[in-house]
Amino acid sequence: NGLELLGVNDITSFDGTFSLTNLTTDSQQTTLLSSASMHATISKTLFDLGDSVLIVPSRKQDNVTDIRQTVSLTEFVVKLEIKALLNAFTTMGYTNLNGFGSGIDSTKFFTDTDTILLSSSIQATLSDQLLNQTGGSLIIPNEDIASNPIRMVVGSVEYVDLDELLAIMNALDLLDLTDFDSISITPTILFTVDLSEIFESVTMQATISDSILDNASNESGSAGSLIVPDFFRETLPEGITTTVQIEKTELIALLDSLEALGISDFSDAVSPTLITSMTDQELDTMLASGSMHTTIDYMINDNPNVSIPNKAKQDQYDITGITLKAEVKAFIKAANTFGATDFSTASFDLNAILLLDAGQRGVVLDSMIVRNIVTPDIQTAVSTKNALNLPLGPFYTIPNTDYEDSDPLTFLTKQGILDALVFIES
Repeated sequence: NGLELLGVNDITSFDGTFSLTNLTTDSQQTTLLSSASMHATISKTLFDLGDSVLIVPSRKQDNVTDIRQTVSLTEFVVKLEIKALLNAFTTMGYTNLNGFGSGIDSTKFFTDTDTILLSSSIQATLSDQLLNQTGGSLIIPNEDIASNPIRMVVGSVEYVDLDELLAIMNALDLLDLTDFDSISITPTILFTVDLSEIFESVTMQATISDSILDNASNESGSAGSLIVPDFFRETLPEGITTTVQIEKTELIALLDSLEALGISDFSDAVSPTLITSMTDQELDTMLASGSMHTTIDYMINDNPNVSIPNKAKQDQYDITGITLKAEVKAFIKAANTFGATDFSTASFDLNAILLLDAGQRGVVLDSMIVRNIVTPDIQTAVSTKNALNLPLGPFYTIPNTDYEDSDPLTFLTKQGILDALVFIES
């Protein structure tokens, strides 16, 4: 019955090779495998393909369910696995078991991945290709951040967890990276897809994190480089060593900010000039990333023309004295309104403020940093005006309530400066 199913009319001419075209239904496969001889023959054919083509593991990834069984010195692949393999090969477009060449073409694995990965042999073979034949372009951790296993050794076979494999393949498919010999993940292709779907894969999170972190510093770095604080870094075991990834929510926010900057390569510098000209919405996107928030804060702190008051700072990301997000945004908008092209070198003075119209002054004075800078100039200008108005006046005294927290040792409020300007310009 098995030979007839394979279309063999002369048993003396049967050499063990056969077409898969008559083995596409469960009924046909059951008929074939009802013969122990055909079962053993197909098993041997699968074993003889060799690990470079197909890895046939001893057990499933659970390390409990057998894939191979030996009966009276004959080794079989269990029937359910053979059926899953036959379905996988048919799905991938193979018509016989002699058409694999030096190995299964990586593009074939993207054809109905859910179906082909019902076979543990395909799972093991695909795992091996991703782990060992992608030129190190993918970082596959041993486990995820919750200590769930991602890589597991069963006998002589190293599996990538089935759910992770599906997530990897879906991500690579979305990125149109189906050739394992040329996987190159750039910001440009990431910006075209749904990042939350890409990062369903722990591997993709670790891989893309690594590309970013290769060009970044932690909080011990200096202005001019991308700062990704340790607060957002997660260490995972990878093989016999470790890898560091960026926490998922932060990674997505950071990539969104890089997109807003028009970054095309992970080595591109963060441009303060581009940031200075950004809209409100673009600045909000930038500052949604704690790493970008920290990076911009370092740039502001490096500006020799400014002094950041304590009221404009807070402890965040396990770093002492980060400039408040609202203040970062207000300062950048102030620099832009002031005509500066680079907030990291912008300077402010009272004379320039006096040249602004009311709307521009309102934007500039929203910044506590700017108000802190010009407060001494305002105080001097008020004193000078009072002296010029001697002896008849009018005179103006800055009340304590015009200072932040009603403390004259701090700096003037926005309204306090606007009130003083009315007197100065009168």
